Amino acid sequence: LQNGSDDSSGKPYTYDVAMQSLFGRLNYDYDGKYLFEANLRSDGSSRFAKGHRWGAFPSFSAGWNIHKESFLEKLSMLSELKVRASWGTLGDAEKVGYYATAQVLNYNPKIYSFNDILVGGAFNNMAINNSITWEVSEMTNVGVDFGIYDQKIKFSLDYFNNLRKDILYQPPVPKEFGLSAPYSNLLKMRNRGMEFLVMYDDNSGNWNWGVDMNASFSK
Repeated sequence: LQNGSDDSSGKPYTYDVAMQSLFGRLNYDYDGKYLFEANLRSDGSSRFAKGHRWGAFPSFSAGWNIHKESFLEKLSMLSELKVRASWGTLGDAEKVGYYATAQVLNYNPKIYSFNDILVGGAFNNMAINNSITWEVSEMTNVGVDFGIYDQKIKFSLDYFNNLRKDILYQPPVPKEFGLSAPYSNLLKMRNRGMEFLVMYDDNSGNWNWGVDMNASFSK
């Protein structure tokens, strides 16, 4: 329940909005070598109509610390060699406002003219789409971490592929339609590329210092 006042008129207003979430998580770690995590969250929002309020958003990640394997024990300078990958989804519901699937009427105290006198009235100015649901971000990442000489020199390389789908959007419509277009799950956008990081950390007496360089490429 959210309360406030209109900045122009000072009149109070109240909005009702509700969200409920359920979470589950599983972790696995074998001797610090093999790592796995799975998450599942289920979100429900009052911003959508019944039958479309809930969305399930899983995620998974895994890592392999190769430098801890026995066949690399003789490489004393190697302090880290890790391969990792992750995939996950998240939902977004907030951009549609509080009552995107409810037929809301707007009131104007001086909108209609009767006998040359302006009188108030209520009107509908937006069409409704009851089938809209969660906008989803799907994120994939694969990377490798490499370190030598007790992590003095570190290197990381990541490939990412982020897909935003079922984007909630109000398309333009001609004025003859008479109403604003309803929100719909219409669009899709992908962002993918690579990130590269090199770091050098050292110390001299009581001084710790470091240099790093990073670059990223995305489309």
